[in-house]
Amino acid sequence: FTKTESELQDQKDKWLYFLKNLESFDDIPAILHEPVFEKAFDLAEYLKYSPALQEAYQNNLKVYRDNKNVLETARTEGEAKGFDAGKTEGKAEGKAEGLKEGKAKGLKEGMELGEAKRETEITRKLKAMGLSIPDIAKATGLSIPDIKKL
Repeated sequence: FTKTESELQDQKDKWLYFLKNLESFDDIPAILHEPVFEKAFDLAEYLKYSPALQEAYQNNLKVYRDNKNVLETARTEGEAKGFDAGKTEGKAEGKAEGLKEGKAKGLKEGMELGEAKRETEITRKLKAMGLSIPDIAKATGLSIPDIKKL
């Protein structure tokens, strides 16, 4: 497949271009800004992580989903309390409590995911600058095998 980005005509061309050039993309090209390619790009990013980072991501995703369910349960129970008692206070308190808890946990998870992504970006930049892998390991705290995978 030898077409350039400007020569892509249909989905097949876009997929072949995507697969051929995936390793060289720093960002997804404008022509591939479609939900299916963005999802594939995100999946490729995830698969580049070490097994430990993949596990951490999955754990964070589980915590996020758990928090979302806790928030929804708190909201439902708060609404039920307010309805059963004929008051709106239970509903408001349940929502406020669930929202506060969900925001705190979501913020923590977001920070952890952002930190992992930033660490990956920094490592790639250090590699592109020609810094040795042992020096990158010292600077980032990542293991040499993890750095080689990026």
